Amino acid sequence: MDQQLRRELARQISGLPARTAAPVEPDRFLARLSEARRFQQEHGRLPSPTAADPAEARAGQWLRGQRQQARHGTLDAQHHALLADTLGRHWDDPAARERAVQFWTTRTAELEDFAARQGRPPASASRGAERGLYKWAWKARRDRTLAAARPDLAARIDAAMR
Repeated sequence: MDQQLRRELARQISGLPARTAAPVEPDRFLARLSEARRFQQEHGRLPSPTAADPAEARAGQWLRGQRQQARHGTLDAQHHALLADTLGRHWDDPAARERAVQFWTTRTAELEDFAARQGRPPASASRGAERGLYKWAWKARRDRTLAAARPDLAARIDAAMR
Protein backbone atom coordinates (compact mmCIF):
# COMPACT_ATOMS: atom_id res chain seq x y z
CA MET A 1 0.00 0.00 0.00
CA ASP A 2 1.49 3.33 -1.00
CA GLN A 3 1.59 6.48 1.13
CA GLN A 4 -1.18 8.27 -0.78
CA LEU A 5 -3.59 5.34 -0.43
CA ARG A 6 -2.76 5.04 3.26
CA ARG A 7 -3.55 8.73 3.80
CA GLU A 8 -6.81 8.48 1.88
CA LEU A 9 -7.94 5.45 3.91
CA ALA A 10 -7.00 7.21 7.16
CA ARG A 11 -9.00 10.26 6.07
CA GLN A 12 -12.03 8.12 5.23
CA ILE A 13 -11.85 6.24 8.54
CA SER A 14 -11.50 9.43 10.56
CA GLY A 15 -14.35 11.17 8.74
CA LEU A 16 -12.26 14.29 8.15
CA PRO A 17 -12.93 16.21 4.94
CA ALA A 18 -10.49 15.76 2.08
CA ARG A 19 -7.64 18.25 1.87
CA THR A 20 -7.73 20.45 -1.16
CA ALA A 21 -5.10 22.72 -2.55
CA ALA A 22 -5.70 26.40 -2.98
CA PRO A 23 -6.69 27.22 -6.55
CA VAL A 24 -3.77 28.25 -8.73
CA GLU A 25 -3.94 30.77 -11.51
CA PRO A 26 -3.10 28.92 -14.76
CA ASP A 27 -0.77 31.66 -16.01
CA ARG A 28 1.17 31.69 -12.74
CA PHE A 29 1.54 27.90 -12.76
CA LEU A 30 2.76 27.91 -16.37
CA ALA A 31 5.19 30.76 -15.67
CA ARG A 32 6.73 28.89 -12.72
CA LEU A 33 6.85 25.67 -14.72
CA SER A 34 8.63 27.55 -17.50
CA GLU A 35 11.19 28.88 -15.00
CA ALA A 36 11.87 25.38 -13.69
CA ARG A 37 12.18 23.98 -17.23
CA ARG A 38 14.53 26.75 -18.32
CA PHE A 39 16.74 26.07 -15.29
CA GLN A 40 16.71 22.34 -16.03
CA GLN A 41 17.77 22.92 -19.64
CA GLU A 42 20.60 25.25 -18.62
CA HIS A 43 21.95 23.18 -15.71
CA GLY A 44 20.92 19.58 -16.47
CA ARG A 45 19.14 19.26 -13.13
CA LEU A 46 16.08 20.58 -11.34
CA PRO A 47 16.37 23.73 -9.21
CA SER A 48 17.16 23.41 -5.50
CA PRO A 49 15.03 25.17 -2.90
CA THR A 50 18.13 25.81 -0.78
CA ALA A 51 20.29 27.34 -3.53
CA ALA A 52 22.22 30.55 -2.95
CA ASP A 53 20.95 31.95 -6.24
CA PRO A 54 17.56 33.61 -5.53
CA ALA A 55 16.05 32.65 -8.91
CA GLU A 56 17.01 28.99 -8.46
CA ALA A 57 15.79 28.98 -4.86
CA ARG A 58 12.42 30.48 -5.89
CA ALA A 59 11.95 27.86 -8.63
CA GLY A 60 13.11 25.10 -6.27
CA GLN A 61 10.73 26.20 -3.52
CA TRP A 62 7.84 26.26 -5.99
CA LEU A 63 8.78 22.77 -7.17
CA ARG A 64 9.01 21.56 -3.56
CA GLY A 65 5.47 22.87 -3.02
CA GLN A 66 4.29 20.93 -6.08
CA ARG A 67 5.93 17.77 -4.71
CA GLN A 68 4.21 18.27 -1.36
CA GLN A 69 0.84 18.68 -3.07
CA ALA A 70 1.50 15.51 -5.09
CA ARG A 71 2.37 13.56 -1.91
CA HIS A 72 -0.79 14.79 -0.19
CA GLY A 73 -2.94 14.02 -3.23
CA THR A 74 -4.00 17.65 -3.66
CA LEU A 75 -2.10 18.43 -6.87
CA ASP A 76 -4.40 18.91 -9.83
CA ALA A 77 -4.10 15.94 -12.23
CA GLN A 78 -3.56 18.26 -15.18
CA HIS A 79 -0.74 20.04 -13.35
CA HIS A 80 0.82 16.70 -12.42
CA ALA A 81 0.74 15.65 -16.07
CA LEU A 82 2.24 18.97 -17.20
CA LEU A 83 5.04 18.66 -14.66
CA ALA A 84 5.80 15.09 -15.77
CA ASP A 85 5.70 15.97 -19.48
CA THR A 86 7.85 19.07 -19.02
CA LEU A 87 10.36 18.04 -16.34
CA GLY A 88 10.36 14.27 -16.72
CA ARG A 89 8.42 11.54 -15.02
CA HIS A 90 10.63 11.58 -11.89
CA TRP A 91 10.09 15.28 -11.15
CA ASP A 92 8.37 14.48 -7.85
CA ASP A 93 10.95 12.01 -6.51
CA PRO A 94 14.53 13.32 -6.64
CA ALA A 95 16.00 9.99 -5.48
CA ALA A 96 14.17 8.08 -8.22
CA ARG A 97 15.26 10.70 -10.74
CA GLU A 98 18.90 10.26 -9.72
CA ARG A 99 18.60 6.47 -9.97
CA ALA A 100 17.00 6.81 -13.41
CA VAL A 101 19.72 9.19 -14.63
CA GLN A 102 22.40 6.81 -13.36
CA PHE A 103 20.70 3.88 -15.11
CA TRP A 104 20.33 5.81 -18.38
CA THR A 105 23.96 6.97 -18.19
CA THR A 106 25.23 3.43 -17.58
CA ARG A 107 23.04 1.92 -20.28
CA THR A 108 24.06 4.64 -22.76
CA ALA A 109 27.75 3.87 -22.07
CA GLU A 110 27.03 0.15 -22.71
CA LEU A 111 25.37 1.05 -26.01
CA GLU A 112 28.29 3.25 -27.05
CA ASP A 113 30.76 0.52 -26.07
CA PHE A 114 28.85 -2.07 -28.11
CA ALA A 115 28.72 0.22 -31.17
CA ALA A 116 32.46 0.96 -30.88
CA ARG A 117 33.43 -2.72 -30.49
CA GLN A 118 31.11 -4.08 -33.19
CA GLY A 119 31.25 -1.13 -35.57
CA ARG A 120 27.45 -1.13 -35.72
CA PRO A 121 24.44 -0.59 -33.48
CA PRO A 122 22.74 -3.59 -31.86
CA ALA A 123 20.47 -5.47 -34.29
CA SER A 124 16.74 -6.04 -33.86
CA ALA A 125 17.06 -9.67 -35.00
CA SER A 126 19.73 -10.48 -32.43
CA ARG A 127 19.39 -12.56 -29.26
CA GLY A 128 20.52 -12.28 -25.66
CA ALA A 129 22.27 -9.19 -24.35
CA GLU A 130 22.46 -7.56 -27.79
CA ARG A 131 18.69 -7.90 -28.22
CA GLY A 132 18.12 -6.40 -24.75
CA LEU A 133 20.38 -3.47 -25.61
CA TYR A 134 18.56 -2.96 -28.91
CA LYS A 135 15.14 -2.97 -27.23
CA TRP A 136 16.30 -0.55 -24.54
CA ALA A 137 17.80 1.84 -27.12
CA TRP A 138 14.67 1.66 -29.27
CA LYS A 139 12.48 2.62 -26.30
CA ALA A 140 14.95 5.26 -25.11
CA ARG A 141 14.90 7.02 -28.48
CA ARG A 142 11.13 7.35 -28.22
CA ASP A 143 11.07 8.48 -24.60
CA ARG A 144 10.39 12.21 -24.83
CA THR A 145 10.92 12.71 -21.09
CA LEU A 146 14.54 11.60 -21.46
CA ALA A 147 15.06 13.91 -24.41
CA ALA A 148 13.52 16.77 -22.42
CA ALA A 149 15.44 16.12 -19.20
CA ARG A 150 18.78 15.00 -20.61
CA PRO A 151 19.25 16.03 -24.24
CA ASP A 152 22.93 15.06 -23.98
CA LEU A 153 22.05 11.40 -23.28
CA ALA A 154 19.37 11.38 -25.98
CA ALA A 155 21.92 12.68 -28.51
CA ARG A 156 24.49 10.03 -27.48
CA ILE A 157 21.88 7.28 -27.89
CA ASP A 158 20.89 8.58 -31.33
CA ALA A 159 24.54 8.73 -32.42
CA ALA A 160 25.25 5.17 -31.25
CA MET A 161 22.20 3.81 -33.09
CA ARG A 162 23.29 5.19 -36.47
